[in-house]
Amino acid sequence: MNKENYFLLGTMLFSLAAMNQSVLARPAPTGTQFGGMTLNPYVNVEFQQDDNVLADADASVASGVILAQPKLLMSGEGSSRKIGFYYTGQYARYMDSPKDDYQDHVFGFEGQQLLGTSAHIDFAADYSQNHENRGSGYSQGLGDSLAQPDLFANTRVEMNYVLGSSDSVGRFDIGVDALQHNFTTRESITETRDRNAYTGHAAFYLNLSEITSLLVEARYGQLDYAVDPTNNSLDSTEQRFFVGASWEMSALTKGSLRLGLQTKQFEEESRGVFAGLGWEADIDWSPIRFMQVNLSSRGATEEPNGLGNYIESKGGSVSLKYELTQNFAIDLNSGLTKKDYQPLNVSEQIMSATMGADYALAKWLTVGGRFAFVSRDSEAADDLDYQRRIVSLFVEGTL
Repeated sequence: MNKENYFLLGTMLFSLAAMNQSVLARPAPTGTQFGGMTLNPYVNVEFQQDDNVLADADASVASGVILAQPKLLMSGEGSSRKIGFYYTGQYARYMDSPKDDYQDHVFGFEGQQLLGTSAHIDFAADYSQNHENRGSGYSQGLGDSLAQPDLFANTRVEMNYVLGSSDSVGRFDIGVDALQHNFTTRESITETRDRNAYTGHAAFYLNLSEITSLLVEARYGQLDYAVDPTNNSLDSTEQRFFVGASWEMSALTKGSLRLGLQTKQFEEESRGVFAGLGWEADIDWSPIRFMQVNLSSRGATEEPNGLGNYIESKGGSVSLKYELTQNFAIDLNSGLTKKDYQPLNVSEQIMSATMGADYALAKWLTVGGRFAFVSRDSEAADDLDYQRRIVSLFVEGTL
């Protein structure tokens, strides 16, 4: 770290200490009222030490990182309508690797319109400017050759119609969404990943009781790529059919399980057809007071990053959060994912683990720390294997 970076870090820590002097005297955040709307600002400031910025086998670049993550939420609610507008940013400065600096932005809105006592429409849209870290996505194993992270923009619109409630015999859930995904750097290479995705779903929930429902769901998706690589189109359609259940038993447990068949068919017949098992599971469990456990698992196809026609992904994670006191909590998380690049029969395994703690100095201010570890073991090439460790300290606040 050079002197300027030490000065920035010291200034940040001094500011946090100064904020803490009067923290107990501050009231709980309630937001600022603007003619029926409420404005809530949030900010997270974090210092990281990343020992493998490029996620490569040699761990060639290590750096300290300063992250600032502001968020503004403007929300309002009437007798039959809810609406919210938001902005989320992420600004990163790499002290020893300025090539990796980035700025991400998300602008969006979401809302709900009630239609009588047993129906409503949910709607949302957002526009985001994002990045892929050097050494990830299309530049896996090649991060050192990039002058900056790859940048892309997403535009998303979605709408959902729900008829019925937990008190009725059943309820219908029907929705559509559209996503435009476009890269804005290295376009001669990344343009082959530009695409539009359109999806729709229809589900029926049969309420067995106020807390448990059986479900049947169908999903349809269409992927249209802007450029056909080597005149061999990656355009495809996807179908998923699920049966399952959802439940919510007060504070003890809630979750959903879906199991079924998924298919993927390419416009270019030479790319073949995929048909296999698909599933989604998300379970929250509170075995004792002050402890929360989450179990999640997913099996689905994903779009490739230059290798193969599609990725067959299977994985799961488990996380635990325990509140030792009213203000102090610890959390643990571990995950394992296997990705098979088809039809090449090349696989990789990604393992992750995090552990952390946070302390609420007040309702509006939290400080904490995290340690994260990620490793990848790939059959595609030895230089795609890597291990990465990130240590971080953070402060989160709202006004």
